[in-house]
Amino acid sequence: MKECRQTHPYAGRLASLATKHGKERQIARPLHAALNLDIYVPPTIDTDLLGTFTGEILRHGSTAQVVLQKAHMGMEISGLSLGLANEGSFGPHPAFPLITADTELLIFVDDERGIHVQESVVSEQVIASQATARSLADLDAFLAHTLFPSHALIVRPNALL
Repeated sequence: MKECRQTHPYAGRLASLATKHGKERQIARPLHAALNLDIYVPPTIDTDLLGTFTGEILRHGSTAQVVLQKAHMGMEISGLSLGLANEGSFGPHPAFPLITADTELLIFVDDERGIHVQESVVSEQVIASQATARSLADLDAFLAHTLFPSHALIVRPNALL
């Protein structure tokens, strides 16, 4: 593996990762270990302009279109010819629509070679639930059901549902 890392065409190269939300913590180490490819996150990038996970800013286009736009956004800001981006969503499972799923799409773009490499993963290990509460006391059962605080929750007024 070490020899491959040294001779791989991306060894020692730098790729832009378009993220505003710390995805480099999950992506950078495996890419460096496998390809000796380093990651640069442009500090001024605002991927939320292409849509937000929680829907305050609508995403225009398919997940595949948006993830490609994100990668190019990072490449343009950084001036790099290699780019990465991901796009995730929670919603109906692509094959079993009655099941809620987490779908993640990752793209690698190489403008020098004119290639895009895309990978997706679908997970059914999702806790999806909602509740309407009139007081904090109303939330106790809901918080227990959703296993909070093991992961984040989105809270918003009913007017925004």
